[in-house]
Amino acid sequence: MKQLAFALSLSAVILTARSAQAQPLTVAGAPLDHLVCYKTLDKLTLKTTTDLIAQLQPEFTQKGCTLIRPVEFCVPATKINVSPVPTNPNIVGTPLKNDYVCYLARCKSQIPPPDKKVIDQFGSRLQQNYKISKVCVPAQKAPAGCGFFGKQCSGACPNNTDLCVKVPGAAGTLCECRPKNKPCTGKPDTAGMCGGECLTAGDKCLPTLVGTGDPTLTALPVECTCRPPVDPLCSRDLATGACGGACPKATDKCQPDPATGRCDCQPDNPPCQLITVAGTAPSCGGACPAVSQTCTHDAVTGKCSCSPPPQCAQDANGTCGGPCPPGMSCVLDSTGHCDCKDTPCGSNGLTPPACGGACPLPSQTCALDTTGACNCTPSLPCQPDAAGTCGGNCPAPMRCANIPGTTGCQCQ
Repeated sequence: MKQLAFALSLSAVILTARSAQAQPLTVAGAPLDHLVCYKTLDKLTLKTTTDLIAQLQPEFTQKGCTLIRPVEFCVPATKINVSPVPTNPNIVGTPLKNDYVCYLARCKSQIPPPDKKVIDQFGSRLQQNYKISKVCVPAQKAPAGCGFFGKQCSGACPNNTDLCVKVPGAAGTLCECRPKNKPCTGKPDTAGMCGGECLTAGDKCLPTLVGTGDPTLTALPVECTCRPPVDPLCSRDLATGACGGACPKATDKCQPDPATGRCDCQPDNPPCQLITVAGTAPSCGGACPAVSQTCTHDAVTGKCSCSPPPQCAQDANGTCGGPCPPGMSCVLDSTGHCDCKDTPCGSNGLTPPACGGACPLPSQTCALDTTGACNCTPSLPCQPDAAGTCGGNCPAPMRCANIPGTTGCQCQ
């Protein structure tokens, strides 16, 4: 009868697989067409009567059968690494998908099927004296409930929005299902922190000032709301001691204040100065006019200064600057280096403006042109203009002046 039960179970498997339109499932190239069965302790008791109809093989049909109790649990499997190699390795079954629970079965009037010649992967032989013993029915495994698996809490919760977590109990730590999708709302905790879920991607649950419209309030209340995160304001990192955070002005940087040692927003490129930070020795830091200079401590004055002494050179921004002799300016020369050159023709910035500076040609003079700008123009000889005023170019230190008793002009 064991053989009959196997045939009936196989018929049920084939029908179930076809109705579910299971796709071929394989492991290492072999089809998932076997059942691996386990004896199990199952406290379910029943006396269910049924007819077992084997449509594909009617001679194995049995009627008036009773299912008594579950005795095995079976799952689809693939048989690999068989040694020695099976006689008929090409005999395969329909790919399986369902689990099965096998019940002990008894039938009132048994009509045993005739003897059958059976062929499987291990060979062919004659089977006789079929007698039903059990029936396997499709089954599904429910996920394991919330509980301890080793030292961790794991398993399914009745509510999909809950999470299986450890919680303290009177008898010790327990595993319970708690909401995992707590919305972002309410007041911050005692540490000023917020927690909860935000629906918009990129938003964080953060403390936020909330306007109430109540004129009697001296300070706006703080509530937990979802909003895009922003950099923290300029402050000291308690873990590393470094200054960091956002500054109101984009050109400022969060750095130690030289006077107080506190983290404060200061220009991103402060000049060379003494920096004092509580708990550390004073140090020199800041920018120097020239890239060739370094902000160092002067043992004589006890102050921070840039060394070597300033000279005409490029600063950190690539701009020429530094002291030059009178009448000269630190400018970029034709070789791409900063050098002291005669101050070029330009306005002195006074009111009214006056032009001054060197021109590239000796025959040129730095003067106002028709647009009101200072430019180098060809030098004019000493002569009177339309109004009779003397003007023009004279060798230094002479000047163009009127010839006494005449309307003419000459260099005097």
